[in-house]
Amino acid sequence: MINPILEQQKRELDKIEICMDILRNARNELYLSMRFFDVILSKLEFMPRTDIEGFATDGYYLYFYPDYVIGMYKRDPVKVNRSFLHIVFHCLFQHLERAEDAEAFYWDLACDIVVESILDSLQKRSVRAYVSPYRKNIYHGLKKEMEVLTPKGVYKSIWNMQLGMEELAKMRLEFWSDDHEIWTKDVPPEQQVERLREWKDLNEKLQTEMETIGK
Repeated sequence: MINPILEQQKRELDKIEICMDILRNARNELYLSMRFFDVILSKLEFMPRTDIEGFATDGYYLYFYPDYVIGMYKRDPVKVNRSFLHIVFHCLFQHLERAEDAEAFYWDLACDIVVESILDSLQKRSVRAYVSPYRKNIYHGLKKEMEVLTPKGVYKSIWNMQLGMEELAKMRLEFWSDDHEIWTKDVPPEQQVERLREWKDLNEKLQTEMETIGK
C-alpha cells in the first residue's frame, strides 16, 4: 500500500534536487561568461527554504523556494541566472549591511535598482533581458543626479521624490528579485561583521583580477 505522506516527501525531495541542478547550471552559465567570478559564484551554498519569497540570502546561503525556482526556470532560464547574480551582487557590494537610520523599504528598493542597473548594463547572453522603457526612464533620471548609482545616492533620490504608495509599489515590482527579510535576521552582530569582512575581501580580489586582465 502506498503511503501518501512518504510519496509527498519523495516529491518534495525530487523538486529540491531539480532546483539544485537548475542552480548549478545557472552558476556554470554565469562562470562561462564571467570567468573572473569563479570563486565568488561558489561562495553561497544552496539551501531550500519555504518561508521566503522566491530567493533570499544571509550572505552564507542562497536560499530558494523550490516551486518558485522551477516555475521561473520553465518561463525563462535567464531569469534564474539574473536572480543568482543579483543576490551575489548584493553580497559583494555589502548591501546586506543597511545604512544607519535607513528606512528598510527605501534601502531595499535602492539596492535592487543599483543591482539591476548593473545587470542591465552587462552585455552577456547569460543575463541579457529586455529593459523596459519605464526602467530606462528611472535609470536616466537617477543618472542626472549621480554619475554612478549607489544605494545611498539612489535612496536619497527616491526619498526626495516623495512618491505615492502606488508608484513606490510599481517601482518595487519592477526591480524586485529576492527577499531581503533575512539579510540581518538571526545573524548575530559579530557574525555580520565577519560576513562583511569576507565579502569585502572577495570584492577587493575581484577588482585586482579585473585590473590585471585589463592591462
